[in-house]
Amino acid sequence: MAKKKKKDLDINIDTKNIDIHITRKDGKFEATLDTPLIDAELTKDENGVDLDVRADEQAPKIIGQILARIIKKKRG
Repeated sequence: MAKKKKKDLDINIDTKNIDIHITRKDGKFEATLDTPLIDAELTKDENGVDLDVRADEQAPKIIGQILARIIKKKRG
């Protein structure tokens, strides 16, 4: 059974403290999160998942690294 083609997405959420941008097109998924403490970029394509997390303080950085490990293990 063939996989169902997913619809293209282009979602932008822009608030005072949080900016989120999500796109899915031609089998490639990209998401960015921009907050005062954490910036994250997630890219998923046929080659795998790439997650980049940058943090200004130590606690959010550790949380981001833990989330990155979990997502990479689940998505493979």
